[in-house]
Amino acid sequence: MARLFRGALWSIVSTVVGKGAVMVLTALAAGALSVLDFARFGLALGAVGVAQALATLSMGSAATRAIAAHRLADPARAWRTARAALWSTGVTASLGALGVLLWLLVSGRGDGVGLVGVLAVAAIVLGAVLRGVLGGVVTGFEAWRTVATSNLVAGLALVAGGFAAPAAAGPAWFLGVHAASQAAAVLVLAHSAHRSLGDLPVAAVDRRLDAATWRGLWSFTLPTFVLGAVPAVAYFVGQHWLEDADPSGLALAVFVIAWQLGNLVLLVPSVVSRSFLPVVAGLASPDSPAAALRLVARLTAPGALIASVVALPLLLAPAEVLAIYAPDYATPAGCETVRWLAGWAVVAAATRGVEFVAVGRGAVRFALTARLAWFAVLLALLFGGAVASVRGVAAAHLCASLLQAGLLVVGLLRGGLTRRIDP
Repeated sequence: MARLFRGALWSIVSTVVGKGAVMVLTALAAGALSVLDFARFGLALGAVGVAQALATLSMGSAATRAIAAHRLADPARAWRTARAALWSTGVTASLGALGVLLWLLVSGRGDGVGLVGVLAVAAIVLGAVLRGVLGGVVTGFEAWRTVATSNLVAGLALVAGGFAAPAAAGPAWFLGVHAASQAAAVLVLAHSAHRSLGDLPVAAVDRRLDAATWRGLWSFTLPTFVLGAVPAVAYFVGQHWLEDADPSGLALAVFVIAWQLGNLVLLVPSVVSRSFLPVVAGLASPDSPAAALRLVARLTAPGALIASVVALPLLLAPAEVLAIYAPDYATPAGCETVRWLAGWAVVAAATRGVEFVAVGRGAVRFALTARLAWFAVLLALLFGGAVASVRGVAAAHLCASLLQAGLLVVGLLRGGLTRRIDP
């Protein structure tokens, strides 16, 4: 357990630094770019999030579970699953990068960032997807220091590139900095993953990929893929709704800033939950709904508490926070949006903690049902006439997350965590 907490500490510190670097770059971009250019920058990153979520297919989580659960008892199985995940991700990463490239060029939305910016977006997708699966492999071996190193290297690249931006820098510059940071992290993780997999005692005859390996991998990744893809798609849909509602780009720019702050609340809880994933995969299945509730409470309560503490400044003094982070967007609409998204983040910290436990246990169906219901409610609020402003979009996220939390509790009470998929 002490080893686990040391690993979690490494992950928390490095991820906070990495996320802090992203926020520094975003703040620098908000100050250097016009409102419309910053909105275009945010929209491009939203496209990255969708393409990354669709192309990753939860292969990183699958690799983490397989390696953590089998690297000692059945190293050949762990090796084959990791190799299948890496091969699959290589293909899907290339398709995701090509897809977002074509979408930006054909739709005309890449005109605002230029050809260099469009190419940078494709490079970010490629790097982010590869980084996700390589990070999953390394986490399965509990090599948290390597994950921390990759986050720190990427963070340094972001900060250095942001401060080195020329006076006339456009969105393409900041997108290029993102691409360079992803490439640096991939190199660090690839070296560690290659070394760790090479050290597994697996004979050449046992390294052949068979049908059982692919079936086990896809039976796990398809449900968890939806869990990861739906939030990114929802964010992207909200961005486009704001883009159509306010062509000046102000509403979209405010939402991008508020979203960054809201996700700061989610940062530590997500890292803590992800760090517990290798251990959760090896726990015995709870023998009753009450035992499942106790397990979830132990693993998610610390993250939810941390999220509540971090959210307090955003809830009580959003104007002061915005005045420090992005002074140009410290408007009444900006403050209300930050408040709503901070509330959403507190609820999301708890719900995503439950989802991580479900992923670790391989019992994702009940979590998948709640996540899809969340998405349906959010779409209904956005396109059903209930939302009329950027504050309304943020409030819609909170309302949908409250419903999702209720459905997760019902699912736990009905024994959802006792039914598992074992890749």
